[in-house]
Amino acid sequence: MSRSSNGSEGAASVASSTADNDAGPHRFSPAAAGYLEDHAVNLDLAWQLGVRSDRDDIVYVYETPLGDTFKRRRVLVTKVTRQPKGEPLVLWWPAGRPEPIGHVLLCEGEPDALAALSALDGHDGVDVAALPGVGIPDARVTAELAGAGSVTLALDGDEPGRKCADRLARALQQFTYLKVIALDDDEDLAAKLYAEDDREGWLRSALEKARDVPKLRLEKAEPEGYGHNKAADRRRDLLAKGIDPDKLDVAALLDDVAAFIRRYVFLSSTQSVALALWVAHSHVLGASRVTPYISVTSAEPGCGKTLLLEVLALLVPRPWLTGSTTAAVLPRKIEKVTPTLLLDESDTAFRGDKDYAAALHGCLNSGYKRSGATTVCVGQGANIDFRDFSTYCPKAFAGIGQLPDTVRARSFPIRLEKIADEHVDEFDEEEADESAAALHDRLEAFALVGVDKLRGAKPDRPAGLVDPRTKEISRPCSQLPTSLVTSGHSGRDKRW
Repeated sequence: MSRSSNGSEGAASVASSTADNDAGPHRFSPAAAGYLEDHAVNLDLAWQLGVRSDRDDIVYVYETPLGDTFKRRRVLVTKVTRQPKGEPLVLWWPAGRPEPIGHVLLCEGEPDALAALSALDGHDGVDVAALPGVGIPDARVTAELAGAGSVTLALDGDEPGRKCADRLARALQQFTYLKVIALDDDEDLAAKLYAEDDREGWLRSALEKARDVPKLRLEKAEPEGYGHNKAADRRRDLLAKGIDPDKLDVAALLDDVAAFIRRYVFLSSTQSVALALWVAHSHVLGASRVTPYISVTSAEPGCGKTLLLEVLALLVPRPWLTGSTTAAVLPRKIEKVTPTLLLDESDTAFRGDKDYAAALHGCLNSGYKRSGATTVCVGQGANIDFRDFSTYCPKAFAGIGQLPDTVRARSFPIRLEKIADEHVDEFDEEEADESAAALHDRLEAFALVGVDKLRGAKPDRPAGLVDPRTKEISRPCSQLPTSLVTSGHSGRDKRW
């Protein structure tokens, strides 16, 4: 088994990036050492794995699936863990991301993962990973663990931990074998290990006795709707929040969506209008026979491409934000979930693994039409067969290089540039998620009434379009202003 540069075999290479990295016993500050010891962490092991202290803060080195590294900081005085600006929430693999991924113990928080590794004296056949928090998007966890041999969940025994475990079980059960270590109420793994005299014995026994996660019933997400609740139930929920789908001011909603995106990403007025319409379209996908793609490009790194996808992920239905997936997972997840695919580093994807690049290209060529499908071999041995999987879902990509011509022809281009005096807010994912929640509710309200209103609408085509494909992909967004004609509206709003 090979490991990435943050692995136990490569710990020295990670440590070499820090000033205080020489071999030997740990040199944590007293406050940091006390915190880690209280969480059942072997200090020398943590030091070897690249964990450091900066005064009384604890610093954890993260590596993204694309190989970029960043540092999360636990501020002991305020008891807050700080995520660097612009960096995605991803799994933390303290002993390095294994290749391939075997049997995973998934913990909640960095101290729990270090406590587990300390009890197991390294990794010793168990790949330990940590959630940076229960707010990590399901898609990011699924993208990393879909190919795992098995996953054992050991999340906190409080309500957020249990809800997160249930959510991740629903997301992962179609990809891998799942088990769970049940912790007592309000107990976490580190606290449990700290209380045990034989920590290794307890953890190995817990892993052996971990119970299977029962298959959870999955509602198939319909392209136009929200499969988790009946429309009547969702309407009641929205009315309880003071949102009446029948009286929704769609023009104001589009204005607010555009303003939310511009709050974090520097865009032209035309770009923000296009993105707001596309976000709204993603919620009423069932009203259209085609869906335009969004292609986010720039001439150089650091222009906000990944950030734009992260902002869009807070607004669209069933976001699947990923840097890569596999040829096997891609069509199956689109068929099963109808996600909004937000593909980062798309230029790298087309230059990488040939099977994945071919599967991605085929999926994008056909997936802009409701009838789009790709044919995949299923079964094994004498039972091998083939099957068509739907490729139809909203999609946005970000990358520096050019997309294939056939994909570019199906896309609206969003070109970003690095502006020295950009006046945008710093993106804090947790804070932004709270701000986006009310917008998402209004977008769901729009979906409840918008599909029927828009289905069959025949809007005027935007003037000046000559290419037939451009006309075709422009229709779904150009028909959205039809939804502005409500009982209180005699016609479409001039803003849109």
